[in-house]
Amino acid sequence: MNNDEVISLLREKGINVFGSLDSYIEWTETPILELEWKRPKDMLETYDGIKSIMDILKKIESSIG
Repeated sequence: MNNDEVISLLREKGINVFGSLDSYIEWTETPILELEWKRPKDMLETYDGIKSIMDILKKIESSIG
C-alpha cells in the first residue's frame, strides 16, 4: 500500500468519525495534545505519524460511538 492509499484510508476514517470532509480537514489543521501540540496534517510524512493519527481517530470513534 502506498502513501496516497494510506492517506485516503485515513481520510475515509476521519470522515466517518467527524461526519464530513470539512470537519475532518478542520481537525487535521488543529494542534493536538496527544501529538505534542502538532497538527495531524504535519504528521503524514512518517509511518509513526500516520499510525498515531489512526490511533487517535479510533479513540475518538470509540468515545462517541
